[in-house]
Amino acid sequence: MRILIIIFYTILGLIIFSFTLIEKLEYISATYKEKIIENKKIIVVEGETYFRYKDYLLVTNILKPIKSFTRVNFYGDIEVYDFEKNTVFIEKSNYTSSQQSYLWYFLTNNYSDMGLAKSGYSLKDTKMEDNALVNYWIPKINNGIKHILIAFNKKQLPIYQEIISSKNEVKGKIYFMNYHQLLSNVVIPTKIVDIYFKSKKDSVISIKEYSNFKLNQQVNPEYFNFKIPANAQLISK
Repeated sequence: MRILIIIFYTILGLIIFSFTLIEKLEYISATYKEKIIENKKIIVVEGETYFRYKDYLLVTNILKPIKSFTRVNFYGDIEVYDFEKNTVFIEKSNYTSSQQSYLWYFLTNNYSDMGLAKSGYSLKDTKMEDNALVNYWIPKINNGIKHILIAFNKKQLPIYQEIISSKNEVKGKIYFMNYHQLLSNVVIPTKIVDIYFKSKKDSVISIKEYSNFKLNQQVNPEYFNFKIPANAQLISK
C-alpha cells in the first residue's frame, strides 16, 4: 500500500477544472505515464485519470504497477483502493483537495502565481534572466522557505519553478514542458518534471507525461460511479 500512497501523491498533479472554465465542459479524461525515481529505484506508473466538472471529482484508474483506484474530491476526501488485496486507504486533507494540482492552475488560467498568493506568499521582485521573466515570491511568515521563483517563456507560460530554503538550499525544482492547446483559451504542459531534494545528495524525481485527452461524450463515465466493495479492509499509512 505504501507504493499506492506514493503513486497517489505524485500523480495529484493531474487534471482539474474550475467554475471559471467554459461551462459546456462536463468531463475530461487523459492517459498518463509516470516514472518515479527514488533511492536508485524506478517505479513506472501507467493509468487513466477522469474529472467530473459538476462536483470537482477526480478519479484515477491505475493500471500499472498495481491495479488500483483513487478518488479525491474538492474537500480533500481521498480513497485509494487496491483491487488485488481488497484494501482501502481513506484520508481527509486540505492539501490533497482536487484543486491542489499543477494542471489545475493551467486549466483555470491561474498560473501567473501557481497558487502562491493564496498560500501565504507575496511577490517580492520581477527580473529578466536569460530571456525569461522571473518572479520571486517570499512567504509572509517564517516557514523555512527563503523564496520561490517562477520563470515564464515569451508566451507568458510557466516553464520552471524553484524552491529555495531559508538555509539557501534548493529544495525543489519543477519543469513544465511540451505545451498542448487543449481548448481555444487553455494550454497545458503535457510533461512535468518534479524534483524534490530530501538532502544535498538525495532526491525524488517524478516525470509525468499526459496524452490522449478526451472531453465530454468522449469520456467513459464508468469510473465516476465505481463503488469500493463494502468488505474492503480499511488500512492506514
